[in-house]
Amino acid sequence: MKWFKHQSDARNSLKLRKVRRKYGADGYAIYWFCLEAIAYEVDKDNLTFDLKEDAETIGFELCIQEKTVEEIMTFMVSIGLFESSNNVITCLKLAESMDKSMTNSPKMRAWLGERNLPIEPTSVMTLPDNAKTCPELEVEVEVEVEVEVEVEVEKIKKTSRFTPPSLQDVVQYCCERKNYVDPQGFIDHYSASGWMRGKTKIKDWKACVRTWEKNSAAPAQPQERKKPRGFGE
Repeated sequence: MKWFKHQSDARNSLKLRKVRRKYGADGYAIYWFCLEAIAYEVDKDNLTFDLKEDAETIGFELCIQEKTVEEIMTFMVSIGLFESSNNVITCLKLAESMDKSMTNSPKMRAWLGERNLPIEPTSVMTLPDNAKTCPELEVEVEVEVEVEVEVEVEKIKKTSRFTPPSLQDVVQYCCERKNYVDPQGFIDHYSASGWMRGKTKIKDWKACVRTWEKNSAAPAQPQERKKPRGFGE
């Protein structure tokens, strides 16, 4: 198969982000190297989607130590980017990205239409014995999904639209602060400017109130009139 499709935002998938965080560019390079190697071998006579290159070959091609390649491949199998059966690495999900426009072979087109042919692994890239089971990693994946949801919620909160306060809101806040800011003057000033401070859109009107508070002095107390000297003495 000369080419295969993948989404342009594939790098943003949770699983690939986990690989990059743990192994950096080495993990990312190995992932796409393996996908390309698997896809290259797919044709009308080979519908197995197995990886023929071993860890030594991949390491040599990418200038990465063989043991590091094995460790990274073990990790990617554990989170579901690849499959491992009888010490054979496969990527059966690659078949999901294929369609009839990618080949002129009648046999391949028929297979793509059916998608139910048996897939039997042939050659092998060996992995350590613990490649199939990694419960610690499974727990990590579940926890990260929850964290990702929380992060997205926080992003939504931070990007929520600013709502100008009402006069009552400002009056109440000024009473809480026990300051001398004129609520109506505050509202009039920022309403006239479109709730902008210079060229910046206001995001926190309470912060603006606190700034006004620093610039608002307490009203002067009336002074007691002094009696003329000698008056009433």
